[in-house]
Parts: sequence; C-alpha cells; structure tokens
Amino acid sequence: ARAMARWRLGLTALLAAAAAAEERRMGPGSYVARVGLAGAISCSVTHSLVVPLDNIKTCVQTGAESAAGAAVRIVREDGAIALLKGLRPTAVGYWLQGAAKFGGYEALKMLGRKVFWTRDGELHEPATLAARLPLMLGAAGIAEMGACLLLCPLETAKLRIQMGMGGAGLIGTLSCISQAEGFGALYRGFAPIALRQVPYTMVKLVCYDAIAGMIAQSIRRARGKEPDPHFVSLSAGLTAGSAAAIVSQPADVLLTRLCGTTATTQLVECVIASGLWQQIQYMRSMGLRQCYAGLGPRLAMIACVTAAQFALYDDVRHRLGISVSYKQ
Repeated sequence: ARAMARWRLGLTALLAAAAAAEERRMGPGSYVARVGLAGAISCSVTHSLVVPLDNIKTCVQTGAESAAGAAVRIVREDGAIALLKGLRPTAVGYWLQGAAKFGGYEALKMLGRKVFWTRDGELHEPATLAARLPLMLGAAGIAEMGACLLLCPLETAKLRIQMGMGGAGLIGTLSCISQAEGFGALYRGFAPIALRQVPYTMVKLVCYDAIAGMIAQSIRRARGKEPDPHFVSLSAGLTAGSAAAIVSQPADVLLTRLCGTTATTQLVECVIASGLWQQIQYMRSMGLRQCYAGLGPRLAMIACVTAAQFALYDDVRHRLGISVSYKQ
C-alpha cells in the first residue's frame, strides 16, 4: 500500500512537472485560445442547465405573479417542456460570449501588464490587490463589451422564443425578427445587455479572483497546505455570482421588457425606449421594487451558475495544460 501511494505521488508530481513545462512553452496566443475554449464550454454548459429558471424569471419580470405561480402557469399552459424554451440560443450565445469574455479578459490583463508594469524588460506586478484592481476591472469591462456584440442577437431571439413570439427555431426566429423589424432589431437590446453584462462581468470576475485568493490564503495559513480547488471555485463562485446578480438586476428587468416585445405588442407597463439615455431614464422611473422584480429566481440561478461555471472553467483549463493558482 505504501509503495502504491509513493508511486501515485511520484506520478502526480511527474504529471504536474510536465504540465508546468508545457505551460512555459505555451505562447500567449495558445494560452488565450485555451482560456477562451474553457470559457466557452463553462458558460454554455452552465447557462443551458438553468434555462428552466430563466424561463420562470422572464415570466415574473413581465407579469405580476410569484416565481412559484409563474412555474405552475408555464407547465399548466404549455407542458413541462416549455421550461426549456430558449435552450438553443442560450447554448450558442453563451458559447460565443464565454469565449470572448474569458479569453478577452486574460488577453487584456496580459497586455495591461506589458504596457503598465514592464520596465527594462522585466515585469513589476504590484503585490496588492488594490493596485491591480483598476487593470482587472478595465480588462473585464472591455472584454465584456466585445462579448455583448456576439450575445445580443441570440439573447433577443431567446426572449422572443420564451415569450411565444419567435419563429420556427433559432434561425427562424432570427430571420423573422430581421425581416419584420429590420436587422437593427436584433441589437435593440444592446444597451441594456451592456448595462447588465458589463457591471455583472466586472463584479463577477474581479470578485472571484479576489475571494478565491483570500479563501486559498486563509486555508494555507490555517492548515499549511494547498486548498481543494473545487472548494475554492464553488465558494468563491457562489459569492461572486450573488454580488454580480444584485448589481445587474435592474438592467436585466429592462432587457426583458425591451427585447421581449415588438412595437405593436406591449407587455405589462412596457415602454419602448430607443436611446441609451431614454433606457436609463425608464429604468429609473420603474422604482426600486420593479427594478428588482424576479431577483429571487435570478439570484438562485446566477449564484449556482457562477459557482458551477468557475469550477468547470478551472477544471477545463487544467485539462488543457494551464495550471490553476489562487493569489491575493
């Protein structure tokens, strides 16, 4: 048994050394591509798993009933399969969004380090989180803006499908919207998507990095050993996801009311606001209670999604030859 344990320990060390050597040989382009693939897989899988909660949340935001009442009504009127409405645009949209978000975030952080912290050919990265925070927030925000351009048409199609206003499938819905309302209608929700996703991603990514580092550091000090990466990912992901959901909830309500309707079909208290300023003003006029309509199911959805997402993201990165470390 001892010999077997030593053999396993030696094999683990050998594999870790091989992975570290592979990572050192990995160029920046290969690194970003692998991170982007890990982000695409983790975002697509986790968002697809909570489509039923997303359908309930959308129903609550466009009506006046509770989450339980919305779920019962959906199943009673259209059957349990209706809880999976919008699965395809969700899977495709968040595959593209995840690749752009995570890949862009890492690429922009690398670029920022090179521009701001490299002197005389050497990297002088600040030791404190507070000093690194502006670069992390900026990288997350810019990466998410690019990701929003990819996500917006698919998010619009998803909302139409969920509300029974789509065409035959994803392609049919996209075609129907562009033919009936013009191609620009697919990007009608870009401003509220950006208003939702940019602060959401900035809070999610930066909080995750910070909280994961604090949890790992606390475990190292208390136990004198490396923490379980799954525990760190899930704990930090739950906290970061909850914070991001609360910050982005008002824009999510606006997005549902804006993109889930056409100019002739009004939802409950819905106003079509065409410009960014008009959309912000409308969001302010809704009041705090309406701005946080559907927060319960969305908070549960986003917290669970984020925890699972980071656990899967870190696991896929590890399998692609990228070591996962947590630092403050």
